[in-house]
Amino acid sequence: MLFLIIEFYNHSGEIYYGFFTGKDTLYNSDAYISLIIDFRIKREIYFYLKYSSLLEMAEQQGRVFLDPMFATYSIVFGIKFKKYLWFDFFMDHYCRHYIDKELEEGKVVFNGEFYSIRNYFRKYDRYDKRYTFNFTYAFYPHAIIVDWLNSRPFYRHRFILDTYYKAHKFVLFGNKMEYAISRADENYPKRGFYRIVPEISLFYRNERGVFNLFIDYYFKIKDPFRSPEDLLFIGISYNF
Repeated sequence: MLFLIIEFYNHSGEIYYGFFTGKDTLYNSDAYISLIIDFRIKREIYFYLKYSSLLEMAEQQGRVFLDPMFATYSIVFGIKFKKYLWFDFFMDHYCRHYIDKELEEGKVVFNGEFYSIRNYFRKYDRYDKRYTFNFTYAFYPHAIIVDWLNSRPFYRHRFILDTYYKAHKFVLFGNKMEYAISRADENYPKRGFYRIVPEISLFYRNERGVFNLFIDYYFKIKDPFRSPEDLLFIGISYNF
């Protein structure tokens, strides 16, 4: 009888496109879209669904630009509630694979449990506050029975901290940090992954959403899939 006690509350999302600086042809540009639908169970308790897609483009042979190389798809469902701060528990199923290539190499599938605490409701609310943060812990189960749920030898634990400071009416500074630990067994040694990505944004907010010009600097990064260290990512986004 769940459908009798919940109500549609609102929807939100994000769209962005940007490009990498530098001469590495592997990192050309990215396009991203996401949509979140919130259903209110009771006051300040919500069930939500989220879909997102990231398209990674590279410079291919013959100087072909904007050529899709990898695609990542994600489906999320979870619960969030407020008790002084916002707390989230959600499950994230996502996969990353080559586009237009019959290759198994590079194709990965993940199913993670995520737990987060933050001081804002929706992502674009951070443009209204002086200081915002979001801390997330993620766990990826690996066992004999459910081993197919998560590709090896990648994630086991992830710790993610995003912080933002609104320095001016139209200026936002941010820093995105992560440390991850892989699963270890007789075939794969334990490995650590990390990223430190400062960000600066120039934005305009109205009643419909936020238009944003941003620059990310990949100061330090070691990732299982992408490590554009010392590159800038310059993009535009719309949050609603």
